[in-house]
Amino acid sequence: MKWLFFIIVLINAAFFGWAHMIKHNAAQVNDHVYAPPVSTSIRLLSEPANSEEKAAMVKAKQQSQEMEASLKKALTVAEANANDRSMLCPQLEVEKNADDAQITHALTKLKWKYSDKQVMGKRPKFWLYIEAPDTHAKAREIVNALHERSIDSFIITRGEMKNRISLGLYSSQEGADEARKRIESKLRYKLNIYRHLRTVSLHQINVEQPISDEDLEKLLSQFDLTKMMIKIEKNPC
Repeated sequence: MKWLFFIIVLINAAFFGWAHMIKHNAAQVNDHVYAPPVSTSIRLLSEPANSEEKAAMVKAKQQSQEMEASLKKALTVAEANANDRSMLCPQLEVEKNADDAQITHALTKLKWKYSDKQVMGKRPKFWLYIEAPDTHAKAREIVNALHERSIDSFIITRGEMKNRISLGLYSSQEGADEARKRIESKLRYKLNIYRHLRTVSLHQINVEQPISDEDLEKLLSQFDLTKMMIKIEKNPC
């Protein structure tokens, strides 16, 4: 009986030891896997990727590189457009042949590309005049008095200025004002200025290469703009 009791004790000890070992191993496996229930297989970081996963990773990397290249290209184009907008291809318009020759000479000296052509356009003109007197005879008397003082004048015979006495047509308000003050100091007649648009022949000079605003200022600084009737358009290239 002692041998039977001893065998039963050994069998129980072996069974409890085996059960404890199985439970411990199962706990260790569960400690290393963390994932929600999904329909696809779960790969640990220590496991090598299969061929499909490798292909997906390569494709994702290529897409990322393509997006980065597209972004760099877009930024380069945006910077180039910003620089282009800051450059000018100005247009200069003058009436007098002497002014045209002065500008084209300066452009040639700078070795800038340009074109020069004649066009028709409207420019403001300032007519200096004396109001129409009551009679034509009175108008002739005023004209004769002006001629005696070496002041050119004539009676306007048509248009909205008819019967008024013209003392000259000026290209600027300043020029007309100076002439009015000078003539009024010699005569007892009141002079007026009539501003209107007149169709005239113009020299149109186009700079055909990009220049900066500073370059344009350096060009214009070579001229006396107070004596030059010039229209400047800062056109983008």
